[in-house]
Amino acid sequence: MKVILLVDTKDGKKGDVVEVADGYGINFLIRNKKAIPFNKSTKRKVELERQRDNEALEESIKNTKKIKEAIEATKLTFSLKEKNNVIFGSITKKQIYQLLKEKNIIVGKHAIENVHITSLGTTIIPVHLEHKIIANLKVEVKNG
Repeated sequence: MKVILLVDTKDGKKGDVVEVADGYGINFLIRNKKAIPFNKSTKRKVELERQRDNEALEESIKNTKKIKEAIEATKLTFSLKEKNNVIFGSITKKQIYQLLKEKNIIVGKHAIENVHITSLGTTIIPVHLEHKIIANLKVEVKNG
């Protein structure tokens, strides 16, 4: 019996057409809504769903690349107090996240690498976005 998988199983991934034993297909996969019987109409339905998923993925990647461009075009500036070449305080991941949020650049809290900037100058911080896209954020720390 041929079935189209609706979820990932040991037999294959979602959307795959696999040949299984009749009892296994009817009594387990179809009954538990893990597969549907294979025929022309269900094949077409799955192809359309796969096409929609691919289009949604492409749109998501496109949006993520726009966010990457916005992050790389942004330079965040912070001030730390310094006295006799000793710097007081540090810039943390939370402060960077808040300033990005104020500039209407929304990223996940865990996207920014864990940093504690304790020196003056410019530092580049990787921001991990969806789809394994990494943006480099410039953070400048001045004497304030």
